[in-house]
Amino acid sequence: MASFADFVLLRASPSYGGAEILRARRIGEGGVEPPVHLALFGEQSIRNAALEQRLLDLAEAAAPLDHEAVARIAEVGRCDGSLYATAAVADGVDLATLLEHERRRRAMPDARFVLAVAFSLARVVQELHDLGDVWAAGAPGLSGLFPAGLRPEAVVLRRDGAVLVRVLAGAAVD
Repeated sequence: MASFADFVLLRASPSYGGAEILRARRIGEGGVEPPVHLALFGEQSIRNAALEQRLLDLAEAAAPLDHEAVARIAEVGRCDGSLYATAAVADGVDLATLLEHERRRRAMPDARFVLAVAFSLARVVQELHDLGDVWAAGAPGLSGLFPAGLRPEAVVLRRDGAVLVRVLAGAAVD
């Protein structure tokens, strides 16, 4: 099995946030830890202080968002000069993949499905807003987490129908 730093690499996941995403487990002193998404930024990250700062800012901005619908950045680090980040695993299909699939089929998603996703996402945003301090003066809110807007690759639809927001996807800024 391949490894990176103290992570065992399990399998590739769809890429997002400008990184190669791998499902991985850390092998630590306490044994094997739960799986995470390990984002490897590769060549673009070597001596890229702006990208590293962006990831650190995202991690800090999302830290207070203790919500089941938010896959926060848990760690930002470097190994052999390359930047990496870990985030909670977001199982499901992201909206970008779903929309691309529908485009290839030359079909429009079912209106009931679109409305259900929109209402679920609105509920999550409202619940994050209700957390309070995250939205206080000087706090970043969603615009700080997603300066280019809440992109489809940041929104994951889980098998149980719930919506999950991947903070790491905010690293991809035009």
